[in-house]
This record gives sequence, structure tokens and C-alpha cells, in this order.
Amino acid sequence: MNHAILSITPTDKITIDLDYTWSEKSGALANNSLDQRRYNVDANTAEVFNKDTLFWGLNNKRDLKTTYKAYGIFAKFKINENWGVNVRAEYIDDKHNNGALTIFNPFMGPNTYLSEFKKLTDAAIADAVVASLAADPNLGPLGITKEQILEVMSDDYKNYGGTRNAGQYKTFTVTPVWNFTENLLIKLDLRRDWATGKQFVDQKGDKTDHQYGMTLGIVAKF
Repeated sequence: MNHAILSITPTDKITIDLDYTWSEKSGALANNSLDQRRYNVDANTAEVFNKDTLFWGLNNKRDLKTTYKAYGIFAKFKINENWGVNVRAEYIDDKHNNGALTIFNPFMGPNTYLSEFKKLTDAAIADAVVASLAADPNLGPLGITKEQILEVMSDDYKNYGGTRNAGQYKTFTVTPVWNFTENLLIKLDLRRDWATGKQFVDQKGDKTDHQYGMTLGIVAKF
């Protein structure tokens, strides 16, 4: 992992840090089990190293490399002795590792709390659509499945977890800072997060691609 910070202080009241992180990992597990390369294997799917590896451009999984990058801008603005504002913007680019970043969300997979009535109703509609598509001479050969129809019908049936290119996460935070006394600091984080895919969940339990947050912090200095 490589990490670099460029700090800029244009005035005595403004500080700006430009943050960059880059890392690389390799090996069979680097792609989170999502095969994207043409691997050189024998009839038993065991990896081999031979002339095909060299001349046909085939890879072994140990040769796979994926990258992780993160960008950040951290700025502090001092208004006066009592007030200041901090601004933070971050972009985490993990899409080449094929992983969903918001792994703390238990609802990234298909929702399991749907009522039996809704599941039966949606399944009946999906079955009817699949039957209609299968009878079509042009669409029938595509083999569209019931599960695919359900995912189109509702986010409830979509899985935003697992191994997929959902690894992009952005956040923007504005923090007013109040030096209440010489020994007491009060600050309020106002934050917005958003990501590729609907990896968050709102107060109603519905999937969404963003969320808002507010955090009050009180710091005592001794």
C-alpha cells in the first residue's frame, strides 16, 4: 500500500490536504472469486503452466492482480477564534477488487421480510411474463428466467452484495466547529454517503443508493 499527502496552507486560516492511497493485491483470491480472465486449466479444471500459458495469453489465478485506490480532500477553515469549518470529500475506488464496500448493510441481498402474499403475487406475475417471453420466437431463445424478471420488477429481489463491481463509495462531510471554551470543543458532522448500486437502506427498510448522517461531537481538552 502506498499513501501520499500533499498539504497546502495558502493562509494562516486555511489548510488543505490532498490525500491519495494506492494498493495492489495479487493471487487466486484477489478477485473475490469472480473469474474475469481466461485461465489455463486441464480437463479436471486444475491450473497448469505450459506453452499455452506463454503463447495464448492464458493466465493462472496466481497471476491475477487487482488495485484499490482512494482519494481525499480535507480542508480546515478558521473563521475566528471561536468558529471554524472543516470540509471532507472522499472517493474510495475498489471496483477492481469486485467487492461491495457497504458490507455493514444487512439488506444488501434479496429482502427476506416480504410478506407471503407479495412473494406469491410477484411470483405469479413473473411466471406469466416468463411464459409469454418463452413463447415469443425472438425472445424465447434468450432464456430469460423468473429470477431476472423479479429483479426487474423490484429492488427487493436484487442482491447488491457478494462478488460484483459495486466497490465505489463517495462521502462528503461539512463540520462546523465551535470552540465553546478554552477546554471544550463542539462540532457537528453533516454527511452524505453514496455508492454504486443500492447498497444502503433507508428508515423504511427500502434499498437506496445514498444516506445522510449527522453526528454531534463534544471534545474536552485538558
